[in-house]
Amino acid sequence: MINHKFQEKTEIYARTIFWAKFFFAIISYGLIALTVNLLNYSAELKTLIYISGVTMFFDSLHAAFFNVFRANKNLIYESIGVVGSQFLTLIIGTVALLTKQPLYWLIIAYTIPSFFNLIYSRLAVAHVFKFSYHFALDKEILKSFLRFAVPFALAGIIGRLYSYSDSIIMSKMLGKEHLGWWSVPYKITFAFQFIPIALSTSVYPVMSALSLRGRAEIGALFEKAWRYLFTIVFPISFGLFVLAKPVILKLYGETYSPSIVVLQILLISLIFGYLSFITGSVLNATNQQKIQTSLFALALTINVVMNLSLMPKIGITGAALSALTSNLVLCLVGFYFARKTRIWFNFTTSFPLVYAII
Repeated sequence: MINHKFQEKTEIYARTIFWAKFFFAIISYGLIALTVNLLNYSAELKTLIYISGVTMFFDSLHAAFFNVFRANKNLIYESIGVVGSQFLTLIIGTVALLTKQPLYWLIIAYTIPSFFNLIYSRLAVAHVFKFSYHFALDKEILKSFLRFAVPFALAGIIGRLYSYSDSIIMSKMLGKEHLGWWSVPYKITFAFQFIPIALSTSVYPVMSALSLRGRAEIGALFEKAWRYLFTIVFPISFGLFVLAKPVILKLYGETYSPSIVVLQILLISLIFGYLSFITGSVLNATNQQKIQTSLFALALTINVVMNLSLMPKIGITGAALSALTSNLVLCLVGFYFARKTRIWFNFTTSFPLVYAII
């Protein structure tokens, strides 16, 4: 529970953030609708994107509720919500596939759990913190948050473009067949991203608190997080790298053989992607969010330039190499700036396996 002294102030902050996110989410949905019409997508694809936009709307709002728990270092309720929504997605998606429902039901399989997660998160906040969310915007708080939020908002937008720019370029330059070959290894590697997301979400509030007392303690936490992530991602990447061919051929057939090399490259890229989550948390926690946003912009620029250059020559392999290069830059340059925040970091204890091999 929040200390009674800060209960009222925290409620005002939470309420202002919620309603700000509500209005920004509506604006974002309008921009999505405008974009898909400008890109002249098919009617079926537009429908899928519109439904996905509704999911995004619900996700944005329930994140505002769960942020109250994160600020108090309580991740139990959010963990229950994530597990429950994923389980519901599995059930709805499985039923839709078995009963051969239209394609949009696979998107609705995410929309419905997201809506229930919104209801659950609101009830959880009301139960634990007794917060009221009637409409109210504190102008001073809103101005303060907007000043700090702009770099985070830009980072979020650039991050989304970074994640999907290759698919967008591919759809225009290579066609649906190549996009299908690309989607298989991309989804396999993307499926493992919940691990660094969960860890970085857990350590970020702690890093923020430590940064107020002094940055020396952040280094120890930073080092542990890197070590844990590397210990997890290295066997995943190495194991799937070796098994890439049988995995692709057994699960998807000979038709998807072009996906094998792409999967292997993306698995190497996954290592740097994992580690960059923690460097990003350090930069944001130490009020270096502008640097983090600039790093995302740099990675996006590298990714787009390399995709435009390599895709016409080597197809989806070029997209994989672009992802590897941009993730490598994001990780290493992020580490450089994280070190400049005067945190302590011991390479030999953080990467004992690499150190032993060297």
